[in-house]
Amino acid sequence: MYMRFLTASVLCLLGLSMLTPACKQDKLPEPVVNSACDTLMPTWQTTIRPIVESKCATPGCHTAGFSSGDFTTYASTLPRIENGSFKRRTLDQRNMPPAGSPPLSEEELLLLECWLSAGYPQ
Repeated sequence: MYMRFLTASVLCLLGLSMLTPACKQDKLPEPVVNSACDTLMPTWQTTIRPIVESKCATPGCHTAGFSSGDFTTYASTLPRIENGSFKRRTLDQRNMPPAGSPPLSEEELLLLECWLSAGYPQ
């Protein structure tokens, strides 16, 4: 019984010692922040809300009761920001607004990127 316990303990320690060096090598790359964001300080109220109202929260799109999210207020937009879908659809995939709607300009995309990088201040 003692030998089994000793053998199991040694094997566990050996297994853990092999995992420890591997964890030291796991390092995520630092996120890339656009240097233009250093001078821009967009907030929901002053900068982002007008963009969202003109490009997203339009009749038939991201308004109250819309299945893919209500973007008419900061509070109602927040769940889509926090789950990453807002960034993914507007900045990563760039498929919002959808084809046939006026696209986001490069300036609007930059403002959205900076706002999200800054923690999406209200």
